Amino acid sequence: MVRPRSTLRHAAIQARVTAHAVHHLGLHTVGLILANSARRQLARTRSASPPQGDVTPESPGRLERVEVWNPQPGTALFHFERARLEVAFLAADVVRVSWGPGPRAVPYAIDGDFPGPAPEVQAHPIDVLRADGAWVMRSDALEVTVVPDGSLRTARADGTLLRSESAPARRGPAWEQSFTMRAGERLCGLGEQAEGIDLRGTDLTLWNTDPGGSWGPGKNPLYLGVPVLVSTHPDGDVLCFYENSTRATFNLGDGGAPGDEAGTATLRFAGGVLRRYLMVGPVPHLLDRYSELTGRPALPPRWALGYHQSRWGYRCDADVRAITDGYAALRLPLSAVHLDIDYMRGYRVFTVDPDRFPDLPHLAAHAAATGVRLVTIVDPGVKVDPDYDVFCQGRDQHRFCTDELGHQAQGVVWPGRSAFPDFTDPGTRSWWAGHYRTLTDAGVAGIWHDMNEPTSIALLGDPTLDTSVRHHFDGRGGDHAEATTSTDCS
Repeated sequence: MVRPRSTLRHAAIQARVTAHAVHHLGLHTVGLILANSARRQLARTRSASPPQGDVTPESPGRLERVEVWNPQPGTALFHFERARLEVAFLAADVVRVSWGPGPRAVPYAIDGDFPGPAPEVQAHPIDVLRADGAWVMRSDALEVTVVPDGSLRTARADGTLLRSESAPARRGPAWEQSFTMRAGERLCGLGEQAEGIDLRGTDLTLWNTDPGGSWGPGKNPLYLGVPVLVSTHPDGDVLCFYENSTRATFNLGDGGAPGDEAGTATLRFAGGVLRRYLMVGPVPHLLDRYSELTGRPALPPRWALGYHQSRWGYRCDADVRAITDGYAALRLPLSAVHLDIDYMRGYRVFTVDPDRFPDLPHLAAHAAATGVRLVTIVDPGVKVDPDYDVFCQGRDQHRFCTDELGHQAQGVVWPGRSAFPDFTDPGTRSWWAGHYRTLTDAGVAGIWHDMNEPTSIALLGDPTLDTSVRHHFDGRGGDHAEATTSTDCS
């Protein structure tokens, strides 16, 4: 049987990357990677959860009572036998729905100025009507119906149905919920996915993962999962943002002719509160509302929008000069050159190798003379080395992630055995930020963050930290099982 050309190409790329890594990292680090691979595979085997069919799903049960306008206008609390539902209008066209119990996500994703209710909701109070046993909450733009069994319907103010959701089910700490996809509805989003734009007919996992060297169509999961679904349909467009950073899966129907018929989508989150923000309006308005909720992105410098040259293997400053001078001689536009891990001293972050890059400021100035900026990589894996000041500072100031017993959690990155800063601790964020001056004072114009899934290099198993590793979570505390998706702890 002849293998597909794409599969052979990926295998060839993987082989080249592996050979390059063995040559430049050395046998000691490669040995650590192999040992870590065995540990990660063993951890996956031991922690494998039972099939979902072995855990009895639990419905919310009977609706027992409803509280309206408490704790704030535009909000209603629905108390079921085994769950609690909060429906809150943050604006006339934005409604937040939260199912508990479960630990609420630390609101890293939410801009502190948005959660409301917004002024227009207070000016136009939500009408709450009880019709045929169902509760209806209305604004100028939306109508949300809560059925006593826990199912929800969201419609436009004129009654046009936008989203119909089943009552969620709990399997242990995990949540599962389905919604009906409208005939002709297209779904996109969910961060980095090796799929087409329309995701209907796919089964996707959100769990930030370094795929290792190369990937192709259908590779799942990838580096960055973002639990946002944008639905487009003639009856109205919808954006749903799920504020939950635990491992998630989105089954967006079977194959066939995606979107031509109505279908069912099922989503699952491994824990936490099942919370989503639903927004309505045309897509440009949805993106404006979403960025208002989560915070506006910073405007990049103009040079960041130009052509960038990057590859692993610029071993010395002469290699970089050859690139910048070559582009200039050929009169080709070049905005930036990226320096991979080879510019560091033994792959230690915030260091510069004095032999291969003896004068980084002069190299940056030479590049700038032709309009080129230097960008340097920074990884969150800090080499365990008692003679390395960044490691010693982090150790002494308790800046690194720990295991359940309070011992320093370690993994394997390019420098070998490494510790991982806990970026969910504000003190660690401030400490880490102070080290960038080492590079910016030398003329570096930009930083390339890598390995921040975070990755502990492994050829088998899950290439990240153990899910039991502890995080600060800005004082709330928690484990790594809720730190590797939307929060992106590095």
